[in-house]
Amino acid sequence: MTTDSIRQQYRKIIALLDRKELASALSQLDTFLQEINDWPLHEELDEIKTSYEYMLAYLKNGSEDPQRHSLHKQLLARAYRMSDRIRLLHFRQTETTLLAENLRTQQQLPPRPLQELLLELELFHDTAPSLPSLSGAGLQELLTSAERHEQARRGLFYSTWASYFWTPADKENAQALLTSEKVASLDKQLFISALTLSLFDHFDPQKAELLLQTLLQTSSPDEDAALYARLLTGTALTAYFHARQFALYPSVSALLDLLKDKPHFAASLATLQLQLLYSRESPKTEVRIKEEILPDFISRTKKQMDKFHLGDDAFWAEKLEKNPEWEDALKNSGMENMMEELQNMMAEGEDIFLSSFAQIKNYPFFRDLHAWLLPFSPTHPELLRFVQRQPEAGRKPALALIELVAGLDTMCDSDKYSFLMTLFHIPEAQRNGVLQSLSAGMEEIRKSEGESKNKFTTVSRHYVQDLYRFFNLYSRRQEFPNIFRTSLTLYDSPLLRDTLGDTATLLPYGEFFIRKELWNEAETVYRRLAQGEKGKTSAEIFQKLGFSLQQQEKYTEALAAYSQADLTKPGQPWTLKGQAYCARKLGNYAEALTYLQRLRTLSQGRPSLSLLMQTGTCLLLMERMDEAMNLFFEAEFLNEQSPRPWRNIAWCSFLSGKTDQAARYYDKLLSLPSPTREDFLNAAHTKWAQRHVPEAITLYTKALALYPDFDTFRTTVYKDRPHLIQAGIAEDDIPLMVDLLQSHLTRNP
Repeated sequence: MTTDSIRQQYRKIIALLDRKELASALSQLDTFLQEINDWPLHEELDEIKTSYEYMLAYLKNGSEDPQRHSLHKQLLARAYRMSDRIRLLHFRQTETTLLAENLRTQQQLPPRPLQELLLELELFHDTAPSLPSLSGAGLQELLTSAERHEQARRGLFYSTWASYFWTPADKENAQALLTSEKVASLDKQLFISALTLSLFDHFDPQKAELLLQTLLQTSSPDEDAALYARLLTGTALTAYFHARQFALYPSVSALLDLLKDKPHFAASLATLQLQLLYSRESPKTEVRIKEEILPDFISRTKKQMDKFHLGDDAFWAEKLEKNPEWEDALKNSGMENMMEELQNMMAEGEDIFLSSFAQIKNYPFFRDLHAWLLPFSPTHPELLRFVQRQPEAGRKPALALIELVAGLDTMCDSDKYSFLMTLFHIPEAQRNGVLQSLSAGMEEIRKSEGESKNKFTTVSRHYVQDLYRFFNLYSRRQEFPNIFRTSLTLYDSPLLRDTLGDTATLLPYGEFFIRKELWNEAETVYRRLAQGEKGKTSAEIFQKLGFSLQQQEKYTEALAAYSQADLTKPGQPWTLKGQAYCARKLGNYAEALTYLQRLRTLSQGRPSLSLLMQTGTCLLLMERMDEAMNLFFEAEFLNEQSPRPWRNIAWCSFLSGKTDQAARYYDKLLSLPSPTREDFLNAAHTKWAQRHVPEAITLYTKALALYPDFDTFRTTVYKDRPHLIQAGIAEDDIPLMVDLLQSHLTRNP
């Protein structure tokens, strides 16, 4: 079978199993297995078929079978598992992906046993010295030990990721690793990421159980926030992507139910959900920083340097706090606000460094899959080799720089490696300058971080960012289905919906979607919130539901939501404005007028210009000209300089046959710096109605120049045909005028 046919056949089988159509799925599995020379698999398939046939026979005979549903789940689970097993065996034979290459390698050369790797990891934990205590001999000793350690955990990562299905013994050995006090948390974190990648490829109940059991044994996220973040992310995404298979294993489902009873689980999961939602917006953030914020920042910086006659060198050398005039200029320039905006974006969860670090992920270090998910370690061999290459006097600053970057909570682990490798390639003097700058600002950074977010929020955000970089920047990323191209709405998962379904949890997601203008998803969240107990849903929820629907031009549903908000909390001006807007969009002008009149009552005799204009427009559309005109005059009195009332007064006057009055107001509009094409067009209508044809033609020509093409102009004129006829213009003269203008355009292109 070709790679494409393997994938198609696999997807077909999974779709059948998802619908629980087991008989058809088993038939397809029979075909899928034909080219695989694995007799135990053939025997297992025959056994599943036989068991299912017996079960159906009992059903056909009407026999009572209390174990029927349980057996059905078991057979479905085995069929899912067999599908993945056959797919991986096919890929091992035919594909050139990294996963297939590792499966073939392990077939020919079995990986080191996990118990052996565990001893290697424990040995490094016992013998590794701290960086500040390193001498020349100590550095070489640590490097040798670190290289052996890195080889062990690299082997652990690949043998875990590129594995089929674990046995209970495999899980027991893995559990020994995760519970060992002599294995560093960083090594456990990398191991959890390998498990997670394996579970993304296929659901393995033993691996899922291990994640859940380890989470259950953790008292709180504060115990080891970084490890907890990886465990929770792996568990949540496995439950999200493999909900159907997850539910087929009672032991796995029971562990998840126990986990839901943990007091910290729901809050941590809610935090993770928000980080995942922010990650989906990373491309938009990247574009905004590259195209808006960064160019503006550079422009403002240049203006400040020009103002004070400073070149680049002087700018970077000058200490700004010593120059009050400089500080005032910075505040006035808007740069301070820009930096504050970036800090706020980062604090909320925006990935503001992606665009910068995406450009420096091409080091050989990042050709290795596991490097993308490595927790940052100051004793990584790649870093130690750089220190060793420095002259004796340069080693201490190099070690200090690594230690300093390790303590930065503003970067994810992947970016820390990128940052250091970039610094390794610049001259020592500049590198030392970076060290001094970072050291000087470190206390302030730590203070702001400590005030803004707890540890789990920070590390979970950084881990999601590491995953995002892997799925979007890794050179072989095409071989991995990109999880960030899915909705990642954990609250939609049948396994997690109850944990993330309360109002307090869903509200921040709704706010996020509104802020990001993701109206369809906002609608989904607010619909769910609006389904709360009758009388307990706030007006604000209905308002936001209505707003989300309005933005999608679902005006009927939006009006219903606004009306519900009005019932819940009557007399809210914002709600009434929404109702009036939607009713007007639906052409229900009389209904819109009732909402606007309620708004005017609330204004206590002090209506705004906008309210007067909207009410007058409704009356105009209902052909209540005199009432409309009175409101437009009132609006003009309220703000004599605003052209908005002039336009409506002019048009109302034209429709009422008061062409002299209309002409006066169109003269005022045409004296403005930038009259609109409608101003010219309607003024031309008026002049024509007054029988001032040459002036009308001149104005039509100016209007035509502002339209994209003649066809659009012609359509607009014919749309006004009833009004022109009512103004006394002969119907047959209208096409003549259009032809005249077109011929004029042809002669004067």
